Amino acid sequence: MEAGRTGAPPAYKSPFPQRATSWLPIVDQGCCCCTLRTCNLVQGWMSLIGGVVNIVKLIYAMCVPNIMKRVCDQDGCHNYLDDNPLQFGNNAWISAMMVILLIWFVIITVVAYLFIKGIREFKPALMVHYIRMCGFSIFLSLVFCTVVAVVLGSALFFLLFVVASGLPLYFLICANSLHIKMSQEQEAQFANPAAAAAPSVLPPGYGFAAPPPNPYGQPAPPYSAAYPPAPDEYPTKTLPE
Repeated sequence: MEAGRTGAPPAYKSPFPQRATSWLPIVDQGCCCCTLRTCNLVQGWMSLIGGVVNIVKLIYAMCVPNIMKRVCDQDGCHNYLDDNPLQFGNNAWISAMMVILLIWFVIITVVAYLFIKGIREFKPALMVHYIRMCGFSIFLSLVFCTVVAVVLGSALFFLLFVVASGLPLYFLICANSLHIKMSQEQEAQFANPAAAAAPSVLPPGYGFAAPPPNPYGQPAPPYSAAYPPAPDEYPTKTLPE
């Protein structure tokens, strides 16, 4: 794909503004001495597999009759079941929550797939949704745990959440770092197409043993070649006298 007359990048360039996540630290390497790319692929696959498993479990709970009753029989909550049936379809609130959870798990699965695809194919634009989803999940968890801690009057519950949110926050930092580095590499290739074929210097732990593939295919021709002047395209003809 060639650049336009104004030099605008291709349409699939990442639309995620780098300054929007400048408050997050940037790391050059993943955990456990693995590369940043490997670390993000691992968390992407974990999210994808977890989303599929949760979808299957939720559909099973919605379709298999009396599954919630069997669970409560083991826990001894018979009296609660008499007034608040937990089976899907018997309670409007429970049914609505299960449908919302199903939609959320489907979104997680699709976003995780796009995240993995963006890393493998060097398309940082596909990683944006995963980064936003991680930030949104951490924010919702923070709000929920804050409300619960206030209602229960227990600061210990909130402290436990802060400790437990360390891993999701680290995953968000790694995903955002790789996205920014890939976007910078992509912009450098667009700004200087001739340098796309030359070996590039990547920071340690970036994860590519060789320079990443040029996502634009063939290097875009310079402006003069893409839009050459054509003074003779419409030659001026002299009318006979």
